[in-house]
Amino acid sequence: MIETIRDAASKLTGPKRRQFEAQVALDYLGGSARKAQTVFGWSSKTVALGLNELRTGITCVDNYSQHGRRPCEETQPHLLEDILALVQPHSQSDPKFQSPFSIHPHDRQGGASSLD
Repeated sequence: MIETIRDAASKLTGPKRRQFEAQVALDYLGGSARKAQTVFGWSSKTVALGLNELRTGITCVDNYSQHGRRPCEETQPHLLEDILALVQPHSQSDPKFQSPFSIHPHDRQGGASSLD
């Protein structure tokens, strides 16, 4: 039965998962978030939040858009200019002018030494 409840909780996300975990804690564990953590391996903070949501009727809004790694354009705004400054002096046009792209004759050692 424990595995079935764990499996059911793993298939839910966000407020639905918190509500399910809180209801299981109320029905089977006397409303104890710590017991739910011990028995089911759930976060006691998540279960406590779900219990508070059930008690008050107010669902907390998740802020998933602020989770995770920030884009490199945001954390290092001058990265593109720095890369171009390293590569641009050593690039040349296609000798036959068949491609709009530049050729960069850097090998691994040369590129790494220019970063020093």
